[in-house]
Amino acid sequence: MENKRHISPWAWVPTLYFAEGLPYFIVNTISVIILKDLGMDNGSLALVTSLIGLPWLIKPLWSPLVDIFKSKRWWIVTMQLLMTLTVALLAFTLPGSSPFTWTLLFFVITGFASASHDIAADGFYMIALDPGKQSVFIGIRNTFYRIAMVFGQGVLVVLAGWLERHTGSVSRAWSLTLAITSLILALVSLWHLLLLPRTDDDRVAGKKDLRTVLVEFSEAFVSFFRKPGIGILMLFLLLYRLPEAFSVKLLYPFFSDPCGVGGLGLGKEEFGMVYGTAGVIALLAGGILGGWHISRQGLRKCLLPMALSLALPCAVYLYLALAQPSSVWVVGGCVVFDQFGYGYGFTAYTMYMMYFADGPLKTSHYAICTGFMALSMLLPGAVAGYLQQWLGYSGFFVLVMVCCLATVAVTHSVRPRIPASYGRAREGEKDRKREINAAANLFLIISIFYYLFTAFSSFISTFGDWDNLQIFDFIKACISFVLAISGVLILYRVRMGVYAYIMFVIVLFFTVVYSVQGPIAWKLGKATGALFVSCSPLFFIALCFKKNGLTGWTVLCKRSDSI
Repeated sequence: MENKRHISPWAWVPTLYFAEGLPYFIVNTISVIILKDLGMDNGSLALVTSLIGLPWLIKPLWSPLVDIFKSKRWWIVTMQLLMTLTVALLAFTLPGSSPFTWTLLFFVITGFASASHDIAADGFYMIALDPGKQSVFIGIRNTFYRIAMVFGQGVLVVLAGWLERHTGSVSRAWSLTLAITSLILALVSLWHLLLLPRTDDDRVAGKKDLRTVLVEFSEAFVSFFRKPGIGILMLFLLLYRLPEAFSVKLLYPFFSDPCGVGGLGLGKEEFGMVYGTAGVIALLAGGILGGWHISRQGLRKCLLPMALSLALPCAVYLYLALAQPSSVWVVGGCVVFDQFGYGYGFTAYTMYMMYFADGPLKTSHYAICTGFMALSMLLPGAVAGYLQQWLGYSGFFVLVMVCCLATVAVTHSVRPRIPASYGRAREGEKDRKREINAAANLFLIISIFYYLFTAFSSFISTFGDWDNLQIFDFIKACISFVLAISGVLILYRVRMGVYAYIMFVIVLFFTVVYSVQGPIAWKLGKATGALFVSCSPLFFIALCFKKNGLTGWTVLCKRSDSI
């Protein structure tokens, strides 16, 4: 696994998974916004953008090619260069008078390149790192994938909205945004061309015999469908996320359509900040809490509460469709509530796929499960737009709430089949220390993100011409909440419950102060909240390190692969 020229995983793991996430969200999220802005109706929009996601459904069918031809490093760099080219071509074709044909073509090519890149990147991660390092960097790769999610669904959308206001042209704004994105992908591709390790195992993996790979693939495929309970599994994978599958492609149209046709009449800036940034942060927080809950209680005990958490918060969109509030705080609070519940509930979906795929061919079986996961989003999404046009937004979200019954029904069907202890952590002292250190590292990353966002919002408020600065306060409040709750959970995890309760009371106090609508209370809340958030990372991490017998200098001087 080692190469002659040692390259630290810190040099390539974060950028590799940022490059894996960004094209995915360009194809699956940015495409919806661009085509809606260019005037496509909701029915065609949902159908076309669902079909664009087809590569992630069928990628297991050509995954053997990645093992047969060339090395995984070659696939990674080549697909990144191809995605750089196609995004650049998207930027150049958008200002044309009839952009739909070329735009869809380049989105499809980018989708196939991104799906191929996913296969190669995940395989390379397992080849280039030994199991110990894989466990150390699993949190880092997931974090940077989520950062790509914030960048793709939040930053790029806000940038496009800002450019639209200054250029007066939707196509011109998106052309400039995609050109900047292409430049970023080009820099990442060059970085990996120079710094992605070359390993002997990767070169050997790229020389597999075609017959051997095809036999292994067919064996995995046949054995998957011979597993007991395959029918229930397929129903669970297809129906568990049915409410989200119907609604996800219609959220931007719902936000952007005028109030006269049932929408909220919000701009791209508000959507990017509320859904693409605050919503993603809430999604991440819900996922962390869901994983912790399963590790404590087991999957079977958590499955039904998580199913309800995923499905029932969709009611906020029905409320928004009926009330049509104009307050960013109300809309943002609803989105954060829904996304937090979805992140918490989706953890059970992932864990059940891991449970069903367990066995000698678990990697191949899990890949097939992810294909069904993609199918569960594609089929409802393809018809969702036409249903919305028929029912209107209020009637459509009533239909989404009815779909929650399917989620609860399939959950009841699979729950008795899961062993009571599955997913519950068997804790050893070494594993607990590793978990605490990983949590502290993640907490530090979120803290850095908070500081960067604070600097960005201060710059905008000082030199920019942003119309609604309350959005920035809302985002910072969401990040502060995630930081505070994460810190409380870390303290609880290191068995410092008294400190956890004290900090929870402090968080609750500042939350109440923030909610009071008065000039003095508002300034006091902002000042004390900023002070608390600034100090809390050092406080929490110091406690974690102290509990593990580590000092700050010890951690800073240690190599990442030795912790």
